[in-house]
Amino acid sequence: NNNKADQDGGGIYNTDQGQVTITGAYVNDNVAGAFSAHDVTGGALPNACLNDIVFYADGGDGGGIFNSNEADVMIQGGAAVNGNSAYDTGDTGAGNGGGIFNTGTGTTTVTIDGSTVNGNMADRDGGGVWNSGGMVYVQNASGVNDNTAGMNTGNFSAAFGGDGGGIFNTSNGANTGQVDVTSSEVNCNNAQRSNA
Repeated sequence: NNNKADQDGGGIYNTDQGQVTITGAYVNDNVAGAFSAHDVTGGALPNACLNDIVFYADGGDGGGIFNSNEADVMIQGGAAVNGNSAYDTGDTGAGNGGGIFNTGTGTTTVTIDGSTVNGNMADRDGGGVWNSGGMVYVQNASGVNDNTAGMNTGNFSAAFGGDGGGIFNTSNGANTGQVDVTSSEVNCNNAQRSNA
């Protein structure tokens, strides 16, 4: 419990062809881009729950999960990535992907299978999921709901962020981001500039 990152990946940071599988577990209430006097709680946690923190730094991406560089994350079996936050208090361009931040080539993949990405918040874009050049699959009665983009805790101009309350998808150089939502829901999300 009580996970936080000074920069990216408040709950989990996965990169360079790494593989993470989360089955029926929780990555909840974590913060990327944080600073405070609080200590990071370490050690093995029962039921793989990563819960409850609030604090700020210059900024970070992927409040719950940061995934990049041909890495793979599988979220399945009723798992939850809920209530996480990505901040950009230093106006650095960070603060994207409140729940999940995914960037890289088409082989950089996040699969959400029968699980939820709900109630996450991003200072900038992608309240639930932020994807650039990678692949995101939302399938088998999954939910990306009640997320918020454009929280603006850093007091920067709203013009810098606030797109994709549920999912933000963009290209990364020659790599086209792809999001595939099948038999699932993306509902009741909020964005400062546009909703998704």
